[in-house]
Amino acid sequence: MNPERKEFKLEGSELVLINLESQDRIVANQGGTSSGKTWSVLQTIILKALREKLHISVCSVSLPHLKKGALLDFTNLLTKYELYDEKFYNKTDNIIRIGKSRIEFFSLDDPGKARGPRRDILFVNECNLVPYETFNQLMLRTRKQVFIDYNPVDENHWIYEKILTRDDCTFIKSTYKDNLFLDRKIAQEIERLKDTDENLWKIYGLGERGQLKSTVYSPWEIVDELPEDGDIFYGLDFGYNVPAALVKCCLKDGNQLYVDELIYQSYLTNSELILLMRDIITPHASIYADAAEPQRIAEIRKAGFNCRAADKSVKDGIDKLKRMKVHLTRRSTNILKERQGYKWKEDASGNLIDEPVKFNDHALDAMRYAVHTHGLRPNGKYAMR
Repeated sequence: MNPERKEFKLEGSELVLINLESQDRIVANQGGTSSGKTWSVLQTIILKALREKLHISVCSVSLPHLKKGALLDFTNLLTKYELYDEKFYNKTDNIIRIGKSRIEFFSLDDPGKARGPRRDILFVNECNLVPYETFNQLMLRTRKQVFIDYNPVDENHWIYEKILTRDDCTFIKSTYKDNLFLDRKIAQEIERLKDTDENLWKIYGLGERGQLKSTVYSPWEIVDELPEDGDIFYGLDFGYNVPAALVKCCLKDGNQLYVDELIYQSYLTNSELILLMRDIITPHASIYADAAEPQRIAEIRKAGFNCRAADKSVKDGIDKLKRMKVHLTRRSTNILKERQGYKWKEDASGNLIDEPVKFNDHALDAMRYAVHTHGLRPNGKYAMR
């Protein structure tokens, strides 16, 4: 990573400076969606790595989440600042060297990884998804400083009781307005929450601690893998500026539903989506896709997939899912985050309405399409729609 390069022009918000100047043991970055908090911590890590010799660990709840999030952002930052050099990147072990420093990236899907070697600096990305015991083991093995970032969705999370109450914790709150590079369309989507749901606006727009008392789905069981047997089918929600989401479902014993997140990515054309699907779709299995995009469905069918329009009945689909015993794979972190913030609408008096707030629900929609439509098969045969 060009170890001789010591100075570069940093383009970022004041969040970087606040993170960098903190001398506290813990630096907690609480922020709404797309606030740039992860980007800011990673910029801070780069600066620290160039200044002295450090062993730095960056971790997240699962490897796919890490690779598509913090690790990808980190390599993009290195490229932006002309620090990237292929020979200093061990892709097998996900270790990057900058100057005299060593930055390792690893997932926490195996709790034993938290009991690994010691380090100087720790960054736990999406810390609200990590159990406290795992975080505590990581912190006990960190000599200097711990950075965390998270969305303030769960008002009773251990972060508020065990971390923010410490006298050696710097608290930084950020919103989408702190992100200097945010696409205007995404910003407008966030701002729609002002008129849609006051509490979601508070969480995702203002980055403040929320009170989600009306979540649609109860917590689901976490598993490592899908069963090797069972009825396999898929759900697909299209997107471009917002993520396209593909989930794999395995149904056993009538109501035992296992779900695995396969694709959750923005800015995918249909051709790019098809290329990704080729390596991960079980041959001939049914794919239930967003019926609002018939041309995209037709293109996917033409490419050889058994893709059909889903029944989009929201309430019926939710009722069907709520009757299932849902098991979610540990790596399905985006589904987990969506579930935590997915709630019913409220009327002016605060009474719940049988309609969910339409925000941050891409993978959940894909699940609903798949489970509900798959259950509408007449006489064991799929209904063509």
